[in-house]
Amino acid sequence: MERKIYFCGSIRGGRNDAQLYARLIDELKKYGTVLTEVIGKPYLEEVNHDIGEAREKRIYEKDCQWLKESDIVIAEATQPSLGVGFEIGASIALNKKLLVLFRPDTGR
Repeated sequence: MERKIYFCGSIRGGRNDAQLYARLIDELKKYGTVLTEVIGKPYLEEVNHDIGEAREKRIYEKDCQWLKESDIVIAEATQPSLGVGFEIGASIALNKKLLVLFRPDTGR
């Protein structure tokens, strides 16, 4: 059975670490399917924040579905992000295996 990995990284909180996310995702793909591979895509830097309530709901529902399906959650939490915080909390509530990464040398 292929391991399903949910990767969390900041989207609206800032895309400064997008290249790092892409490298982490590439590495994680050696261990299973990364359900949220899109987090490492650079085009997310141009996300329009006014994308409509219906689309927001679809994104939320898909992310919750992926969280439930995942075997493990990896969160890169150096860049402050409400979304990553929510995903960490949801992972705990779902009793998922969880690894939270943080780079202390950033001064955050």
